Amino acid sequence: MFIIHRKHRAFLELFKDQIDRILPRIKSGVTDSGSFAYRYTDEAIMNSLLCFSPEAPLCAEYRMDRHIDRAYLHFSFHPKPWQGWTPETWKYYDAYLEVVDYCLKQGLQMPNPLPWTLQRRYRLLCHILCVPIREKARLQRLLKKIKQKFKK
Repeated sequence: MFIIHRKHRAFLELFKDQIDRILPRIKSGVTDSGSFAYRYTDEAIMNSLLCFSPEAPLCAEYRMDRHIDRAYLHFSFHPKPWQGWTPETWKYYDAYLEVVDYCLKQGLQMPNPLPWTLQRRYRLLCHILCVPIREKARLQRLLKKIKQKFKK
């Protein structure tokens, strides 16, 4: 998320112009899964302009590393933790569940019943299933790619 003052309208117009020039070549919206460098085209455009444009506003200091005992958890991995844990995401299990525990202790209403993968009583089962869940996700991605090839 960006918060940009209206005095930087020229920068936003530059961003829009760059988006309009680059995105028409990409038929999948703002992502380019075939990109060797970075698949999120809109973010790459914004980052390049923030680094190199004379119109770029000054950015605020990055503060998310100030409190080492706090964490911001964002999972771009698939499957998501509420779908299952993989060997690659397992190292985040305790930190992720600390957030879930905090929400429960605060009495925050969950949008859905808590999945078994986010319940501590199933920790051992989640750990045992890490590899099978990863392989299932890989197989699903492969099948999706195969289906897309045959649709063309």
